[in-house]
Amino acid sequence: VKDRRHFDLSLKLDFEKCKLEIGKIDPDFIICSHYECLEAVPTAYLKKTINHYHTTFNQVKAHRTQLPFFKKYNDRVGRLLWLSDATCKRAKAAGLSNSSYIYNPINFESLEESTCMSNHALFIGRFSSEKRVNLLVKLFDETIREYKINYWELDLVGMGELSDEVKEIMQRNPHIHYLGPTADPKSAYLNSSLLLLASEYEGFALVVLEANECGVPCLAFDFGEAAKEEIIHGETGYLIVQNDVEAYKKAMAQIMIDEALRLKLGSASKEFAKQFHMSAIYQQWLELFDELKESNG
Repeated sequence: VKDRRHFDLSLKLDFEKCKLEIGKIDPDFIICSHYECLEAVPTAYLKKTINHYHTTFNQVKAHRTQLPFFKKYNDRVGRLLWLSDATCKRAKAAGLSNSSYIYNPINFESLEESTCMSNHALFIGRFSSEKRVNLLVKLFDETIREYKINYWELDLVGMGELSDEVKEIMQRNPHIHYLGPTADPKSAYLNSSLLLLASEYEGFALVVLEANECGVPCLAFDFGEAAKEEIIHGETGYLIVQNDVEAYKKAMAQIMIDEALRLKLGSASKEFAKQFHMSAIYQQWLELFDELKESNG
């Protein structure tokens, strides 16, 4: 309790210092990515402030303090900004009427496109618990054995420790490779024909759109509010009911075996990714700034 009180006091002092610095800078707009930091914005600048929150509304509701905090600032800030249309709609339904959404942009554009003929599946990301790499590796291992398609390989790219379960599967299955982190994710996508995700939840899975930009379809469990906005089931990939492992393995096998299907999904993915290019998202931010500027006189 003593440590918490000391932390709260220290944070309050930091917020007061931040208010003074903001006054000196006199910014046209403030973009805040953590809701508590709104306490560090001077009252005179709140209507110029965009709270850009990088999570799902499920996670907002899971923390008892967050929704009341957002309601406190709903009419005071310029805008509450979310990562997807679905999250924005849920926020408005919960009383956060001052909500909008802008998608995160893809970090790169690619003139090249995967051939979708490499027989390489890819996982790319952090090896954190919600990504469920254990489950992903297990399902890949079972799929290539049960459907007799052991000419496929799985490349694991990212940062973090592999679990003992994953290491054990890799010891007996030479088709699964740990490649470690990469500074060139585009090459990893271009060398792949299928992106695999088994995430329990995602705020906005940028890896899906990066893969799409390279013409690579995605197979994933329904990871939350933004899932249907990122994966068009049957068109740019397959979205499986959460934890339906048999349906996931069946879809994986279908994509791996059917070359024409992969090419069709990959081509549609490439076209779908255009709406997430930096230029398109940049324009939406400019429009939001213009709207706030006009409303602030």
